[in-house]
Amino acid sequence: MKANQNNHVIYIAIADDDKLQRFILNSLIRKDNRFKLLFDATDGQDFVGKLKLCAILPDVCIIDLKMPTMGGIETTACIKKYNSTIKVIGYTSSNDLKEISLMKESGADDVVEKSSVYSLLDHILETCAAV
Repeated sequence: MKANQNNHVIYIAIADDDKLQRFILNSLIRKDNRFKLLFDATDGQDFVGKLKLCAILPDVCIIDLKMPTMGGIETTACIKKYNSTIKVIGYTSSNDLKEISLMKESGADDVVEKSSVYSLLDHILETCAAV
């Protein structure tokens, strides 16, 4: 893998209730020296709790749109309220344009489909080039 152009590691945090999806994201992020996984969470409430305890803030949060307890829309709003400079990427398999729109309105910088983890990581590299 080639190094990040800025020689800057991109710190990532994940919230997704799907155990397999978290495992795949974790595995690929940990194998790529351009990224550092700070933590993952099973839902938004778990995520916000971990974020508040984090010594290093994530550059990017990958937030599943649909989760129990606290979904992606509410989680994104909490992240942006906590620190508006953190980039939030909504991550969903939903085709519901209203939900996707609400995710963006809550502060998500972008919403991408769960079709390819590699595309997601490339997208993160592109959007964080100036970080």
